[in-house]
Amino acid sequence: MSDPPPQLDYTGRAPWHRRRGARRALILVAGILLGLSLWRFGPEAIQRTQLLLLQHKAMAYSAPLGTVAFTVDKEHAKKCMALGGYASSDEYHAALIVTPWKDFYAKYSPPGGSAPIAFCHELVSPGGHHRLVVVNIGDRSSFEVSSISLTPGVFIPGSLMSAPMQRLMSGFGTTIPGYGTTIYVGQVDPADASHFTIETVLAGSHDTIDGYLLDNDTVTLDPRDDATNLFPKPTTWNYQPPALQRSTTNALGRKHKKRKQTVP
Repeated sequence: MSDPPPQLDYTGRAPWHRRRGARRALILVAGILLGLSLWRFGPEAIQRTQLLLLQHKAMAYSAPLGTVAFTVDKEHAKKCMALGGYASSDEYHAALIVTPWKDFYAKYSPPGGSAPIAFCHELVSPGGHHRLVVVNIGDRSSFEVSSISLTPGVFIPGSLMSAPMQRLMSGFGTTIPGYGTTIYVGQVDPADASHFTIETVLAGSHDTIDGYLLDNDTVTLDPRDDATNLFPKPTTWNYQPPALQRSTTNALGRKHKKRKQTVP
């Protein structure tokens, strides 16, 4: 009996991308490209990721109501230093160490800054712009001059595709009396994401400073008591937030004052 005829293979050769050698070559090329990308962009990507993590912590920062941010009062300073988490230059001063902001700004702009902070959180302007907003405290208290400046700063948040960008570090700040003053950490208004308040005690008198993030990336800071602001800026009175048109009550149980209006 004769052997059966050989079977013919009509399938042909496998496509090139299915061949074992081709797959190995593709993997090798992909590995080389990945290695080159990591060599070229790896350090920058790592730095960007670290910065974004610090940015997130700064934008989410909050402190309990009644937390002292800065004081030029000897008794308050003593109590703050006993709690820990504060820095002091002498027995009359104590400044809260806001680690999330300190770490973010040191990474964003080395070596960072040492100014005390009265507020640090994310705000949303009326037009929906999300921003990281901080309020720096500048102490000018001495035997000759006694004043504290509050200076707002605004940052456009970064992403994986773009770095954070500082838009403002001045704005419509305010200057208040220095010696004997205690400033408390600012609080975000739960009913208005563009609004925050900073409580102060000036020689035993309580006052509230209203802060608003505007669509042009500026921040207004207005004490409700005109006597608190040593150098009033009429331009800050032009903005009329809807929240101040209603009768609302702050944490100290006092009603908002009506803002001054500029007649054109």
